[in-house]
Amino acid sequence: MALRLAFDLDSAPALAAFAQAGNLAGDLTAVTLAVALLNVGNFAGRLIAGPLYDRIGRRAALHANSALLVLACIPLALGAGGLLALVALLLLGTQYGALSTLTPATTSDVVPADRFGTTYGLVFTGWGIASLVAPVTAATTASVIGYGGVYAAFLLVAALSWACVTMYSVPARGEG
Repeated sequence: MALRLAFDLDSAPALAAFAQAGNLAGDLTAVTLAVALLNVGNFAGRLIAGPLYDRIGRRAALHANSALLVLACIPLALGAGGLLALVALLLLGTQYGALSTLTPATTSDVVPADRFGTTYGLVFTGWGIASLVAPVTAATTASVIGYGGVYAAFLLVAALSWACVTMYSVPARGEG
C-alpha cells in the first residue's frame, strides 16, 4: 500500500507541470521550450531508470527518484523563472519518466506474477486519478497562492511520497 501511494503521489507534480509548463517557466513565450524539456526529461528518465534499477537496486532507485522530485520542486516552489525553471522542468520530466519505468518494474518485483495485472491496474488507476486531479487543483490553487505556493505544497507531497518509499524500504523481519 505504501508503495502504491508513493507512485500516485510522485506523479502529481509532473502531471501538473505538463499542464502549466508555460506559467512555471515564468514566460508564456517559453511554453514550447518548457513542454519540450519536460518531454525530453520524460524520455531520458525512462531510458535511465531501467539500467539504474538493475545496477543499484529497487530501494536505492526509488530513493534516488524521490530525491530528484524534491530537487526539481525546490526552484519552482521558490518561484524561479527563466533558465532555472526550465532546468527544474527538465528534472521534473526526468523524475516522471523514471517513475514510469520504476513503477511496473517494482510492482513486478514485489507482487506475485498471478496478481501483477490486478495490482498494476490499481496503481495505474491511482495514476490516472492524479492525472486528472493534479493539473486542475494546481491551476485552481495557483490563482490564489501562485505557482510557487503550489510547488511548495508539492514539496510536502514529495516528502509524503518519500516517507512511503521509506516505509516500503524498511527490511522485513529476517530480511538482511
